[in-house]
Amino acid sequence: MMLDVLPDMYLSESEKHPIIHNMNTKNMAPLPEVTTTQHFQRWNQIAQDGQVASILFSPFTDRVRRIRQYVESLSQKEREAIEIINVIAQDIRWSEDLDRLLEKKRVSHAIIYPAESLFQPDKSHLIPHIISLYQSKKLSLLFFFELFSHDFFTHPLVKLHITLQHNVFEYPTYTKLEVFHFISYLCKSLSAELSDQEKESIFQHCGGYLWLVKDVVQSRKNNINTDLLKIFHSESFQWKVKQIWEAFPLISKETLLAYSLHTTSLAQDAIVAELKKLHIISEEFEQKFPKFLLEAIQNENRKLLFEDHGSVVYRGRDITLRFSLSERHVLVAMLKKDGVTLSREEIAQEWWGDSWEKEYSDWALDKNISRLREKMKSLGIVRNIQTKRGHGYGLT
Repeated sequence: MMLDVLPDMYLSESEKHPIIHNMNTKNMAPLPEVTTTQHFQRWNQIAQDGQVASILFSPFTDRVRRIRQYVESLSQKEREAIEIINVIAQDIRWSEDLDRLLEKKRVSHAIIYPAESLFQPDKSHLIPHIISLYQSKKLSLLFFFELFSHDFFTHPLVKLHITLQHNVFEYPTYTKLEVFHFISYLCKSLSAELSDQEKESIFQHCGGYLWLVKDVVQSRKNNINTDLLKIFHSESFQWKVKQIWEAFPLISKETLLAYSLHTTSLAQDAIVAELKKLHIISEEFEQKFPKFLLEAIQNENRKLLFEDHGSVVYRGRDITLRFSLSERHVLVAMLKKDGVTLSREEIAQEWWGDSWEKEYSDWALDKNISRLREKMKSLGIVRNIQTKRGHGYGLT
């Protein structure tokens, strides 16, 4: 029985080893037993009952590790009845490729991953053949996807092949308790030391993404005197953050942008509920999101709304004329120094120019900021002007 290697950049070499029963368990990243036991029992029940299940993991989490742990938790006899099919590594293109792997009489249970690759145009014809094997050979099937549930349920092939919807299990990113457990294990296996405050900081920045957590702990071990903030802003960490953010579907990104500004619509409530279920939005985080995600949201906001030689551009459209001259002056000043809090004096200089000291009044500026906020909201702009008492104003 082979578990071929996926090109998952976040796995260590020991985790990429293709032979499951030769794995060195001390190199696995353990979680609390309760986290995995319940999941494995569900999957094994599907196998025992000869059913089909679609198992959804968020992109860039630990699907491969979970598959390995699951198979290793089975008895030798149960393992012998499993065929693990890596659609990419085994170059599965035709139904004959599948038949060759599943023709063995002992096989009664197939694990298929990365199952989302079956949605590619050159592989989508394999889905009905796989389902026909389930029906003719009474072969139980576990499809392991890295997809958000919205993307899964709205995909045309899922709608077409109802069997994929028979048993759907969606797994969230990890909780604070689970991440602390994982950090403690890494510290023990790497002979590293981290204070509780540093563990909290890692969780607040990385959330339940073990790929990021592992990168931070290893970097700290290699550079013991390096400040954690420096690691969070390192090229390696930011590259991983970019991969995770780009894997979010557009509808989730837009919902996260709106949620961060408390401007979600009724139509987005279902997506918010899904993100909470996945522990991507959670009260465990000081700012409702992991900090890496909050920074990605803020960067995305800056891309949507920006100034170009005095003009205001939103989502690729010039909207300058939608603002009064005074509103435009204030907004352009903030966009030129996006992410920075501007004092009242700095804003006044942009608005009234050299004569600002004669023209300026707190009432006029506050009124203009209020009108600008309302105008931005009416235009559907998913950004806001934040008041920082004693300091001034800035865009969020």
